[in-house]
Amino acid sequence: VLLGLSGVVLVMLSVLGSMGFFSAVGVKSTLIIMEVIPFLVLAVGVDNMCILVHAVKRQPDGIVLEERISNALVEVGPSITLASLAEVLAFSVSAINPMPATRAFSMFAAMAVLLDFVLQVTAFVALIVYDFRRAEDGRIDCVPCARLKSSTVAGDNGGHQRLHFVARYMKDVHGPILGYRPVKFIVIAVFVGLAFASIAMSTRLQPGLEQKIVLPRDSYLQGYFDDLEKYMKVGPPLYFVVKNFNYSSASENTNQICSINQCNSNSLLNEIARQSLSPETSYIAKPAASWLDDFLIWMSPEAFGCCRKFVNGNYCPPDDQPPCCQLDQDSGSCSSNGACNNCTTCFLHSDLHNGRPSTTQFREKLPWFLDALPSSDCSKGGKGAYSTSLDHSGYENGIIQASAFRTYHTPLNKQTDYVNSLRAARDFSSQMSKDLQ
Repeated sequence: VLLGLSGVVLVMLSVLGSMGFFSAVGVKSTLIIMEVIPFLVLAVGVDNMCILVHAVKRQPDGIVLEERISNALVEVGPSITLASLAEVLAFSVSAINPMPATRAFSMFAAMAVLLDFVLQVTAFVALIVYDFRRAEDGRIDCVPCARLKSSTVAGDNGGHQRLHFVARYMKDVHGPILGYRPVKFIVIAVFVGLAFASIAMSTRLQPGLEQKIVLPRDSYLQGYFDDLEKYMKVGPPLYFVVKNFNYSSASENTNQICSINQCNSNSLLNEIARQSLSPETSYIAKPAASWLDDFLIWMSPEAFGCCRKFVNGNYCPPDDQPPCCQLDQDSGSCSSNGACNNCTTCFLHSDLHNGRPSTTQFREKLPWFLDALPSSDCSKGGKGAYSTSLDHSGYENGIIQASAFRTYHTPLNKQTDYVNSLRAARDFSSQMSKDLQ
């Protein structure tokens, strides 16, 4: 009993050592690490401990205890070492997974298994020596300070070599039965059949893990997830990223993406809007917010209060924004002061080609749009809404390296909803990538 408890203590020490090591190097732990890894390492450690103890017991009593321990390590040490190193290697390979939770779990588990192996072949072997000496001295297991009578000890030692019930069953019954040829074929057939059945049934497994299952029942997050499922009317955001958008007038990329007048009917944003009409299958709740549509509307001559310029060619904000008005600090209102009376719209209809800006016009006015604040006179300002939607590297060459169009999923209350929504979004984006090429 004491030997088994000491083995459990070694498992706890290995888990604590793993947590302490990675905490020292700055790797954060998660709740599932503290819940799962102790039982995982215990399952591995118990096997090795039983193998070690059983190997020592199989040694002849006529040799000294230290030699029996040495022979046992020679007999089972290589298998224990290879098994432990294989598990450490498996968890170490899993540590390259990009998912933070999986990577942290694998790192903690690999270190815990390694420390447990080191403690088993060092500290646990020493504990085996002390336990066998205790038994040879006739001391009681749980009360080692008390000793049994000499006659009782002699009786126990005399029956030391007798096989236990399980060992006798394996030797006299189980082993001989498995030795028959028909039994061998039956066992192989059953296991092969079960293997193929498992492979066939694995396709019915539902991916995902419910968030509430991994939490304690009294966790405050249980109520949060219940309220989220009950009251939340919109799901997580969904971003469609377009790479290498060519905004030059010679390219058709603009019409392939936008959704306003003169845009292609099967453009990206029009297709997203169509997908939002069938949220049961697409999991898209609404059309995407488009910086491109808002920018084209913002700079059009009809939106006079948006894209404006001073006489010197600098950007002129709407009339309800400074310096075109005087801001009252008390009321927060902004009264016109006439500073922008001579501002004119950026373009006339004759300046645009089929309602689209030229490459130079696009390049010059996009920074104005991204710095423009929305207001009552012009709600299409891009500052805030689209400040982080574009990658400006290489912008001067007529190419926007990456730009995002944001929409939202429908409420995703189950893990199957998350998985299906991700699958639907990937299928849709793959199809649109082919269409835009």
